[in-house]
Amino acid sequence: MITIKRLLVFLIVLSLLFVPIVVNAQELDPPKEYDQLLEDYRDMYDIAQKYKKLYEEAEKDVTEYKKLYNQAEADVEEYRQFYESAEENNRKLIDSNNRLQDLIDTQKDMIDDILNKKEIGIITGVNVVPANIKNSGIILGFDFQF
Repeated sequence: MITIKRLLVFLIVLSLLFVPIVVNAQELDPPKEYDQLLEDYRDMYDIAQKYKKLYEEAEKDVTEYKKLYNQAEADVEEYRQFYESAEENNRKLIDSNNRLQDLIDTQKDMIDDILNKKEIGIITGVNVVPANIKNSGIILGFDFQF
C-alpha cells in the first residue's frame, strides 16, 4: 500500500516535469521601449555612482571628525590636568600666604608688646676726662617708657 502511494506520487511528479512549456517567440524580443529603458538604467547607474562617491566622501568626513573628536577629548583631559595642577598650586599658595600672615601677625604682636610696655629705669655711669679731672663725674639718668 505504501509503495503504491509512492509510485503514484513519483508518476505525478514525473509527468509534471515533462509537460511541454509553450513559449511565445514574440515575448523573447526586446520591448519597443528598450532604448528608453536602457537609457533609464544608465541614468540610474550614474546616480548610484554619484551616491556611492558621496557616501565615500561622507565616510572620510566621519573618519576625520572622529579624529578631531578624539583629539578634542585628549585636549580636554590635558586641560583638566592643567586645571587640577593649577588648583593644587593655588591651594599651596593660599596655605603659604596664610602661614606668612600668621608670622606677620605674631611679629606685630611682639613689636606691639615691646612698644607698649611701661618701664621705669635708672641709667648710671662714670665719665672720666683724664686731661681735665674737673670735668669728670658721675652720670645719672632716669628712664620711663609708656
